[in-house]
Amino acid sequence: MAQKSAVWNYMEKVNVVTAKCKLCRKELSIIGGQTSGLKRHLETQHTINAKVKVSDDRQPKMVSFSSGSRPVSATRADKINALIGNLIAENMLPISVVDSPAFVNLVTFLEPSYKVPCRQTMTDLLRRQEQELKAKVKAELVQDKSMKVAITTDIWTSLTNQAYMSVTASYITPEWKLKTPVLATFPMDERHTADYITQSLKQTADEWSIADQISVVVHDGAANVKEVGEANDWADVSCAAHKIHLVVSSSLGIDKVSNTAIS
Repeated sequence: MAQKSAVWNYMEKVNVVTAKCKLCRKELSIIGGQTSGLKRHLETQHTINAKVKVSDDRQPKMVSFSSGSRPVSATRADKINALIGNLIAENMLPISVVDSPAFVNLVTFLEPSYKVPCRQTMTDLLRRQEQELKAKVKAELVQDKSMKVAITTDIWTSLTNQAYMSVTASYITPEWKLKTPVLATFPMDERHTADYITQSLKQTADEWSIADQISVVVHDGAANVKEVGEANDWADVSCAAHKIHLVVSSSLGIDKVSNTAIS
């Protein structure tokens, strides 16, 4: 019976000069039929010792490897990548967490044969997840054009003193479930005039194809947003919670801008 290298339990041929790792999907050269590069890849990237020869039987024997861990299939690796992406998005973690030695050590302990993706790979994955989620939310928003949508908008300032505007939609699905997805958060690169805010809200509504479904815009009582809804043929409603906050702050003698006591 012919013998073959154990590396082929973890590699698959792409063509006569290239093979692809089943664990991380990286393509490697096999010019001249040499497998030394493939072995080195398995040892350095996946801690697998694939120097053992196995019979070329229909059912190959199990290959021994140094870590004692099972190889991670491409499907499982993709699932782990997606779960890490969900963790970052739902907890608003920096993407650089994937480069953290502590995080890498934790994941490696749980799944020794899995390689944590780099920051750029995770960025690309999060962008794909964003597009998939956006398509799902948009489909739900426009599935019934008679469904009315209320939007809430607010302008806030980050720790780096960059102004942003957020837009949140509120609606009830045909199944009577309340949904409140954030449709947009974008930097305010111009002066916060009523015209600029009006245009920004209209662009967001057009992007989501819901301009004709919006019934009301909820916002604070600032002069530059009082009539942005009416300018787009939507009703304007001042936020009750914001009004209560101003009343309480005033009664307690707290400056509404700095949140410091007024002497």
